Amino acid sequence: FTQVLSLLMDLDPLELPCVPLSDKEALPNSSGFYFVTKGATIIYLGKAENLRERWKYNRHHREIDCISLGANQLNYFAVDEEPDILAAIEDSIIKNNQPEVGSGPVRLENKRLKD
Repeated sequence: FTQVLSLLMDLDPLELPCVPLSDKEALPNSSGFYFVTKGATIIYLGKAENLRERWKYNRHHREIDCISLGANQLNYFAVDEEPDILAAIEDSIIKNNQPEVGSGPVRLENKRLKD
């Protein structure tokens, strides 16, 4: 836990592997953290037990918010950790990065946007 948290706090999310938001199926089938970005700005971040499953088929509950703010890519950091460890680390990286989306209401209209 401490080693992964320390690594995540020290790295630049924009230097991580990434895929265009329109190509979410290219994400790996592994647990990890994702950073939705627009240029050099982190719009949203979170954790997933399976990165590809979390984002495929436009299923993410914050996708509309991210797209409306101009987000265009998903940077990710794959890890092999238990779900409760992922949650603890997620809380820390949210506090450290303070993303634009995350504390407000979720917009659910037009859930099935085309990429």
